[in-house]
Amino acid sequence: MEIPTKQQKVVQVAKGLPADVLRIVDVPVERPAPGSGDILVQVRAVAFNHLWKLMPVIPAFLRKLPAVPEIELAGVIADPGESAFATGDEVLGFVPPNALSSDRGALAQYVLMKAIHVVRKPAALSWEAASGLTCSGLTAARALSLFDTRPKKGLRILVAGASSALGRTAIQIAKGQGAYVVASCSAASAEGVRALGADEILDYTASPLPQQLATAYPYDKARPSESPLALDLIIDCIGADPKLYTQSPAYLAKDGVFVQPGIDTSGGALKTGWHLAHAKWYPGCWAGGVPRTFRFFSVQVADGESLERELAELAGWTQDGTLRMEIDSVHTFDRAGVMTAYERVMSGKARGKVVVRVS
Repeated sequence: MEIPTKQQKVVQVAKGLPADVLRIVDVPVERPAPGSGDILVQVRAVAFNHLWKLMPVIPAFLRKLPAVPEIELAGVIADPGESAFATGDEVLGFVPPNALSSDRGALAQYVLMKAIHVVRKPAALSWEAASGLTCSGLTAARALSLFDTRPKKGLRILVAGASSALGRTAIQIAKGQGAYVVASCSAASAEGVRALGADEILDYTASPLPQQLATAYPYDKARPSESPLALDLIIDCIGADPKLYTQSPAYLAKDGVFVQPGIDTSGGALKTGWHLAHAKWYPGCWAGGVPRTFRFFSVQVADGESLERELAELAGWTQDGTLRMEIDSVHTFDRAGVMTAYERVMSGKARGKVVVRVS
């Protein structure tokens, strides 16, 4: 494979919204250095996530700028470095979003990344679907397993924000493991969410979701053995309403776990900071806290941390029918296409992954 000396990549140059702070620049193509563990991937497709929400929130002095946005991709090995890959291997991978220490990202024609953060792409998986597998897949799988190690077969799991890419992935993985899945979404999204396997659907726009849950899945602390409908695990993919956790003793079993991999940043930096602090410290600080286990997390991956097992598992689920990636829209790798892709993600109306096809 002939590798050019120059390439185009998108970079964030300051704090702000994508339209204001992203540029497409021409830069040299970097090659793997000996002993670095790096490979060079010629990018075919990049899936967008909600990390754009942090662009106007994190001050520039806390970021390594200019930085390449986005974190998941699919492509072809252009230079395997010292890895076991070969030139031409088709792969999918994840670029860890370490904003303070790294300017690496996925939205470029060529990406230098760690070999332990990619796996071979299943032949039947399209470039677009492969590019969208890693972030929501890793987040959903970890949300289901990191803080609640019980086998999921027979557990009653609520996925809040079910129509999001993360929610859609969590539903499929939970169903593949034998769980009974309750999903919350708008009425407009219900049909698509039901097609993913959700056993029950609640329309959060009809009335406050905590009230609906307390009625449909009550937990009676005086008679816990007589609360068969209570939920065992809640995964809040949006993080917009703190009451979903603070009122959870009414519908989450005593040994249940509330996992929040999502956070709402729509109110700006101060409100986002308040939400994060509230999520982290509320359970133990005020009025004795809420008597349910709370875990807030995002996928954090160190440069030396291998993702090979987890990514191979996700790829395997796409092959055995457990998991399918839904694509909302595909856009071109130019300023107009990239901005249209961000507008679609920012609209909150995407049903599945928003993808930029690079080459």
